[in-house]
Amino acid sequence: GVSRGWTEGVMLGLCLVIVFGYHFWYFKMIKNNPSGTVYGLGKQIRREWIKKCIGDQKYAILGVQTCRNELLTGQFLAQASFVALSLVVGASSSTNLPLKLELMGNSD
Repeated sequence: GVSRGWTEGVMLGLCLVIVFGYHFWYFKMIKNNPSGTVYGLGKQIRREWIKKCIGDQKYAILGVQTCRNELLTGQFLAQASFVALSLVVGASSSTNLPLKLELMGNSD
């Protein structure tokens, strides 16, 4: 009824506030204390690595390989995320999802 729609709206708003609040806090943490987060620490290490690769000619090919590997890793993770999301959407849009999940659980 009406109260359920109101409750769902409040819960959706609360979830959005929590998600955006967390991301605001996280990016503020990265800006103020970069070594306090894994992302900020990785960013610092990559920056130092790039300076080292640019500064010394013997690390030039290693720098190019590192950049290539990071690009390929990002592409692989993006593809894997897309496939996983597609599977979740496909399974959740199924009309007999509880029955299919029960059958999958009883497959042993």
